[in-house]
Amino acid sequence: MPLAGRSPTLSVLTARLRMTRYIKSIEVLTTSRSVDEPIRKWATSEDLHFVASDLPVEDVLGRFQEGARCNGADIVVRANGDSPFLDPQCIDSAVDYLIENNLDCVTGKAKYTGLPAGLLGDVFTSCCLTRLSRRYPRDREHVTTEIFEGDGFRWESLPLDRVRPSIAALSGSQVHFTLDTSWDRDYLPSVLHLLDLEIPSEK
Repeated sequence: MPLAGRSPTLSVLTARLRMTRYIKSIEVLTTSRSVDEPIRKWATSEDLHFVASDLPVEDVLGRFQEGARCNGADIVVRANGDSPFLDPQCIDSAVDYLIENNLDCVTGKAKYTGLPAGLLGDVFTSCCLTRLSRRYPRDREHVTTEIFEGDGFRWESLPLDRVRPSIAALSGSQVHFTLDTSWDRDYLPSVLHLLDLEIPSEK
Protein backbone atom coordinates (compact mmCIF):
# COMPACT_ATOMS: atom_id res chain seq x y z
CA MET A 1 0.00 0.00 0.00
CA PRO A 2 1.36 3.47 -0.83
CA LEU A 3 2.02 5.62 2.22
CA ALA A 4 0.77 9.20 1.86
CA GLY A 5 0.28 8.48 -1.85
CA ARG A 6 4.01 7.94 -2.34
CA SER A 7 6.29 4.94 -1.81
CA PRO A 8 4.87 1.53 -0.89
CA THR A 9 4.96 1.13 2.87
CA LEU A 10 7.40 -1.78 2.64
CA SER A 11 9.74 0.31 0.48
CA VAL A 12 9.81 2.98 3.19
CA LEU A 13 10.74 0.30 5.73
CA THR A 14 13.53 -1.21 3.65
CA ALA A 15 14.94 2.24 2.89
CA ARG A 16 15.15 2.83 6.65
CA LEU A 17 16.82 -0.55 7.23
CA ARG A 18 19.46 0.20 4.59
CA MET A 19 20.48 3.28 6.60
CA THR A 20 21.79 1.14 9.47
CA ARG A 21 25.46 0.26 9.97
CA TYR A 22 24.86 -3.39 10.78
CA ILE A 23 22.17 -4.81 8.52
CA LYS A 24 23.85 -6.70 5.70
CA SER A 25 20.91 -8.60 4.29
CA ILE A 26 17.16 -8.05 4.23
CA GLU A 27 15.01 -11.17 4.08
CA VAL A 28 11.32 -10.73 3.27
CA LEU A 29 9.47 -13.41 5.22
CA THR A 30 6.03 -14.31 3.97
CA THR A 31 3.86 -17.32 3.28
CA SER A 32 3.30 -19.28 0.10
CA ARG A 33 -0.39 -18.28 0.05
CA SER A 34 -1.73 -16.60 -3.07
CA VAL A 35 -2.84 -13.60 -0.98
CA ASP A 36 0.86 -12.81 -0.37
CA GLU A 37 1.78 -12.81 -4.07
CA PRO A 38 1.86 -8.96 -4.19
CA ILE A 39 4.53 -9.01 -1.46
CA ARG A 40 6.61 -11.52 -3.39
CA LYS A 41 6.30 -9.43 -6.56
CA TRP A 42 7.28 -6.31 -4.63
CA ALA A 43 10.34 -8.06 -3.17
CA THR A 44 11.43 -9.14 -6.64
CA SER A 45 11.04 -5.58 -7.95
CA GLU A 46 13.27 -4.37 -5.09
CA ASP A 47 15.91 -7.07 -5.71
CA LEU A 48 15.22 -8.50 -2.27
CA HIS A 49 15.36 -12.16 -1.36
CA PHE A 50 12.09 -13.52 -0.03
CA VAL A 51 11.24 -16.70 1.83
CA ALA A 52 7.75 -17.96 0.98
CA SER A 53 7.14 -20.48 3.72
CA ASP A 54 4.64 -23.35 3.78
CA LEU A 55 4.52 -23.14 7.59
CA PRO A 56 1.20 -22.33 9.25
CA VAL A 57 0.32 -18.64 8.99
CA GLU A 58 0.64 -18.13 12.73
CA ASP A 59 4.12 -19.68 12.90
CA VAL A 60 6.06 -16.43 12.62
CA LEU A 61 8.85 -17.84 14.79
CA GLY A 62 9.39 -20.63 12.27
CA ARG A 63 9.60 -18.12 9.42
CA PHE A 64 12.20 -16.13 11.34
CA GLN A 65 14.28 -19.27 11.72
CA GLU A 66 14.01 -19.99 8.00
CA GLY A 67 15.10 -16.45 7.18
CA ALA A 68 18.08 -16.62 9.53
CA ARG A 69 19.19 -19.94 8.04
CA CYS A 70 19.02 -18.54 4.50
CA ASN A 71 21.93 -16.16 5.07
CA GLY A 72 23.64 -17.65 8.11
CA ALA A 73 22.83 -14.62 10.25
CA ASP A 74 24.25 -14.47 13.76
CA ILE A 75 22.02 -11.57 14.79
CA VAL A 76 18.47 -10.93 13.58
CA VAL A 77 16.61 -7.62 13.56
CA ARG A 78 12.86 -7.99 13.66
CA ALA A 79 11.33 -5.47 11.25
CA ASN A 80 7.55 -5.86 11.06
CA GLY A 81 5.74 -4.54 8.02
CA ASP A 82 3.48 -2.43 10.20
CA SER A 83 6.48 -0.42 11.46
CA PRO A 84 7.75 1.40 8.36
CA PHE A 85 9.62 4.06 10.36
CA LEU A 86 11.98 1.91 12.40
CA ASP A 87 14.85 4.14 13.49
CA PRO A 88 18.28 3.17 12.07
CA GLN A 89 20.20 4.62 15.03
CA CYS A 90 17.98 2.75 17.50
CA ILE A 91 18.64 -0.49 15.59
CA ASP A 92 22.41 0.04 15.58
CA SER A 93 22.39 0.93 19.29
CA ALA A 94 20.37 -2.19 20.08
CA VAL A 95 22.85 -4.40 18.19
CA ASP A 96 25.76 -2.72 19.99
CA TYR A 97 24.06 -3.22 23.35
CA LEU A 98 23.30 -6.87 22.58
CA ILE A 99 26.95 -7.57 21.73
CA GLU A 100 28.44 -5.53 24.57
CA ASN A 101 26.33 -7.25 27.21
CA ASN A 102 26.28 -10.76 25.72
CA LEU A 103 22.49 -10.79 25.62
CA ASP A 104 20.05 -13.06 23.80
CA CYS A 105 17.65 -10.22 22.99
CA VAL A 106 17.33 -6.43 23.17
CA THR A 107 13.84 -5.02 22.82
CA GLY A 108 12.54 -1.59 21.96
CA LYS A 109 8.92 -2.42 22.75
CA ALA A 110 7.02 0.52 24.21
CA LYS A 111 5.92 -1.66 27.14
CA TYR A 112 9.53 -1.89 28.35
CA THR A 113 11.20 1.29 27.07
CA GLY A 114 8.45 3.90 27.11
CA LEU A 115 9.45 4.80 23.55
CA PRO A 116 6.70 5.20 20.95
CA ALA A 117 5.72 1.95 19.27
CA GLY A 118 7.23 1.50 15.83
CA LEU A 119 10.75 2.86 16.41
CA LEU A 120 12.47 -0.39 17.36
CA GLY A 121 11.22 -3.93 17.50
CA ASP A 122 13.46 -6.70 18.77
CA VAL A 123 17.05 -7.69 18.09
CA PHE A 124 18.06 -11.23 18.98
CA THR A 125 20.69 -13.85 18.25
CA SER A 126 20.05 -16.79 15.96
CA CYS A 127 20.94 -19.07 18.87
CA CYS A 128 18.10 -17.47 20.81
CA LEU A 129 15.72 -18.27 17.94
CA THR A 130 16.87 -21.88 17.92
CA ARG A 131 16.37 -22.24 21.67
CA LEU A 132 12.93 -20.65 21.38
CA SER A 133 11.90 -23.06 18.65
CA ARG A 134 13.10 -26.10 20.61
CA ARG A 135 10.81 -25.09 23.45
CA TYR A 136 8.04 -24.93 20.88
CA PRO A 137 6.00 -22.29 22.70
CA ARG A 138 2.29 -22.20 21.94
CA ASP A 139 2.56 -18.52 21.04
CA ARG A 140 4.72 -18.78 17.91
CA GLU A 141 2.98 -15.82 16.31
CA HIS A 142 4.49 -13.16 18.56
CA VAL A 143 7.99 -14.71 18.51
CA THR A 144 9.39 -13.13 21.68
CA THR A 145 6.64 -13.78 24.26
CA GLU A 146 8.54 -16.74 25.71
CA ILE A 147 11.67 -14.60 26.09
CA PHE A 148 9.93 -11.94 28.15
CA GLU A 149 7.55 -14.14 30.13
CA GLY A 150 9.58 -17.33 30.45
CA ASP A 151 13.00 -17.92 31.94
CA GLY A 152 16.48 -18.81 30.75
CA PHE A 153 16.91 -15.91 28.34
CA ARG A 154 19.16 -12.92 28.89
CA TRP A 155 17.29 -9.88 27.64
CA GLU A 156 17.07 -6.16 28.34
CA SER A 157 15.24 -3.18 26.92
CA LEU A 158 17.28 -0.58 25.08
CA PRO A 159 18.24 2.16 27.60
CA LEU A 160 17.08 5.65 26.68
CA ASP A 161 20.62 6.98 26.99
CA ARG A 162 21.51 4.83 23.98
CA VAL A 163 19.15 6.69 21.63
CA ARG A 164 19.49 10.21 20.31
CA PRO A 165 17.95 12.94 22.47
CA SER A 166 15.15 13.78 20.03
CA ILE A 167 13.95 10.15 20.22
CA ALA A 168 14.42 9.85 23.98
CA ALA A 169 12.30 12.99 24.39
CA LEU A 170 9.33 11.09 22.93
CA SER A 171 9.38 8.58 25.80
CA GLY A 172 6.04 8.41 27.56
CA SER A 173 4.25 10.41 24.88
CA GLN A 174 1.04 9.34 23.15
CA VAL A 175 2.73 9.38 19.74
CA HIS A 176 3.13 6.12 17.84
CA PHE A 177 4.67 5.18 14.51
CA THR A 178 2.94 1.88 13.75
CA LEU A 179 0.56 1.36 10.86
CA ASP A 180 -2.29 -0.82 12.08
CA THR A 181 -5.48 0.95 10.96
CA SER A 182 -6.78 3.24 8.23
CA TRP A 183 -6.67 6.01 10.84
CA ASP A 184 -2.93 5.41 11.27
CA ARG A 185 -2.46 5.74 7.52
CA ASP A 186 -3.74 9.31 7.71
CA TYR A 187 -2.15 10.06 11.09
CA LEU A 188 1.46 9.01 10.47
CA PRO A 189 2.44 11.66 7.87
CA SER A 190 1.42 14.35 10.37
CA VAL A 191 3.96 13.24 13.00
CA LEU A 192 6.96 12.37 10.83
CA HIS A 193 8.54 15.75 11.55
CA LEU A 194 9.27 14.34 15.02
CA LEU A 195 11.68 11.90 13.37
CA ASP A 196 13.17 14.50 11.02
CA LEU A 197 12.30 12.49 7.95
CA GLU A 198 10.07 12.56 4.93
CA ILE A 199 8.41 9.73 3.08
CA PRO A 200 10.65 8.94 0.11
CA SER A 201 9.21 9.17 -3.39
CA GLU A 202 8.56 5.97 -5.27
CA LYS A 203 11.37 4.86 -7.54
